[in-house]
Amino acid sequence: MRLWTSGEIEPDVEEQSRIATNIIEPLVNCALQSVEFDEKAEKWTLIPIILSDKFISSYPEICRRSSKGTVLEFRLHISHNEFKHANAETQMTMIFDALNRSVDLMPKLKVSLRDQEQFRTVLKQVRAVLLPISTQIR
Repeated sequence: MRLWTSGEIEPDVEEQSRIATNIIEPLVNCALQSVEFDEKAEKWTLIPIILSDKFISSYPEICRRSSKGTVLEFRLHISHNEFKHANAETQMTMIFDALNRSVDLMPKLKVSLRDQEQFRTVLKQVRAVLLPISTQIR
C-alpha cells in the first residue's frame, strides 16, 4: 500500500500545501511498508480540496474505489481560510486530520476494520514523529 497525494488547491495556499504533503507523504509511505494489509488496494489517494467559498461548491467530496479496486480515493475539503492563516504545524495537522477522515470513510469502500486500524496506527506514529504534543491533541 502506498499513499499518494495531490490536490485541488487555491494558488494562494498551494506552496504551503505542497510543503506539508511533501513532508507527510514519504514518512507515511515508509511506515506503510512494514504493514501487511488484507486489502487488495495498492494505492491510498488523498486529494485535499483547499478552495475558497467562491469555488468550493464545484468540488464535492468524493470517496470511491477504482474500477479495478486497486485505488482508494478520497477528495476531502479542508477549510481554505483556516489553512491560509495557520502555521506550518497546524497545516500539517489539517492534512493528518483529512487522512484520518479518509480512514473513517473506508467502511463505505468495504475496507476491513483490521486494515482501518492499521491505517490509523501508521498515521498516529507518523504524526507523533512530526508534530509536538500540543498539535496532536485534536
